[in-house]
Amino acid sequence: MASNDSDNECDSAGHKYKVPAAATVEEMLKKDQDDESLRKYKESLGLTSEKIILEPSNPNTVIIKTLRLECEGDDACHNQDMDISGKDLSGLKKQPFNLKEGTRYRIAVDFMVQREMVSGLKYTHKVTKAVVTVDNDSEMFGSFAPSKELRTIRSQIRDVPSGFLHRGKYSVKSKFVDDDKKVHAEWEWTLEIKDKWKN
Repeated sequence: MASNDSDNECDSAGHKYKVPAAATVEEMLKKDQDDESLRKYKESLGLTSEKIILEPSNPNTVIIKTLRLECEGDDACHNQDMDISGKDLSGLKKQPFNLKEGTRYRIAVDFMVQREMVSGLKYTHKVTKAVVTVDNDSEMFGSFAPSKELRTIRSQIRDVPSGFLHRGKYSVKSKFVDDDKKVHAEWEWTLEIKDKWKN
């Protein structure tokens, strides 16, 4: 799915999607208490009056812990993990993630939400080889209430291209952003496509 940097998203009928106004968990719990369908929706999100603060020194609503590459039907992938819970993520560019050409994989992200509801959490990435952009993609993951539980979200299956011209190192810029355009995590890393798995 190609990324769309416009402020308004369009649905399949071409109507512009208006981002709802930000509201605190307390405001959402009090709103339309007589509406049964809304009450069930809030329950499905796990909204609670309990104030959940997991990392007091961390001002972020969304705490991204790990990004992982999971390969479909190939044990050699070894589900490579990228720790993105620290403050300094500059070292990630020096540790390439390896994928064998022709592999089918997905991105899995472990994260937690604290303080307030996050609406429209979206993952975007821009992939370049040398100075050429080869992929500019985004994927919507949804809305999440604060919770003490570690959550995992997974992207759609992606295909690694095959052939000599596609092999080599790629620079990837990843970002998690919400409906309010708030960036919850942003970092760069390196992906290397090879003709076989690295020993």
